[in-house]
Amino acid sequence: MCTGLRFTDDQGNLYFGRNLDVAQDYGEKVIITPRNYPLPYKFLQDTKTKKAVIGMGIVVDGYPSYFDCYNEDGLGIAGLNFPHFAQFSSGPVEGKTNLASYEIMLWVTENFSTVEEVKKALKNLNLVNEAINSSFPVAPLHWIISDQNEAIVVEDSKQYGLKVFEDKLGVLTNSPDFNWHLTNLGNYTGLNVHDASVEN
Repeated sequence: MCTGLRFTDDQGNLYFGRNLDVAQDYGEKVIITPRNYPLPYKFLQDTKTKKAVIGMGIVVDGYPSYFDCYNEDGLGIAGLNFPHFAQFSSGPVEGKTNLASYEIMLWVTENFSTVEEVKKALKNLNLVNEAINSSFPVAPLHWIISDQNEAIVVEDSKQYGLKVFEDKLGVLTNSPDFNWHLTNLGNYTGLNVHDASVEN
């Protein structure tokens, strides 16, 4: 199961990582997107990147399609599998910031420096059920976004629509939804390694 994790050490250094637990090889590799790289959008005006970004992913028709990435300001995002729960809009909505769901990774890392800035912008976001091209399906994802100070989870689901969760744990994994995982953690409170006994 894919899991994204962020934490800071006692010196305040930020660490972020994720595993990619999939049976299929996508040819993923380290991708670096420099400043001023042409960035096409499906519904917004095309632009050029403002911040340098590094992460893991694939390049599709010249577009850096990240699985996870960080920008030069220390703001990062990772997409985790969210099948049976993810549901994106069927089309753009007037007055909203309309993004194809695959575009959120670069939109976040190119436009913002902190999670606080992202949270404000997400209030007007509409994610559209649009694939990067006809060779790929729309990936059913939810996302963890983090910086030096905090992390959030972003889910667009059948039950809640687009919702932002404060992620005090700094962890996100695959389906089900974030609320389910938080509730499930209650099953493990009070456990430690000394509780287990081994019989010979």
